[in-house]
Amino acid sequence: MSRIKQISNKRRKQQTVWRAIVKVRTAELNNICEFCGRYGRLTDPLIGHHKARRRGPDEDIPSNCFVCHWSCHQFIHLHRDIENAIMVGKYEHH
Repeated sequence: MSRIKQISNKRRKQQTVWRAIVKVRTAELNNICEFCGRYGRLTDPLIGHHKARRRGPDEDIPSNCFVCHWSCHQFIHLHRDIENAIMVGKYEHH
């Protein structure tokens, strides 16, 4: 018996929508991380962070997408004050 979790078609569609939003936002930002201000790299790609916590497909919108490096994303989640500043639109990188 396989232990790999199957993804539902609904979830797969949500992921496709989110990836498209991240791609557009990344292009708008010229491939620059909104957190640290550096370019995305193959070794540390840019990903989408939901500004407001994701509770359903209604949160998969461009205005809820904060584009950052994978490593910056991990840092954001470890520092709740930064995550809260991003959620309310008060975070600016230095």
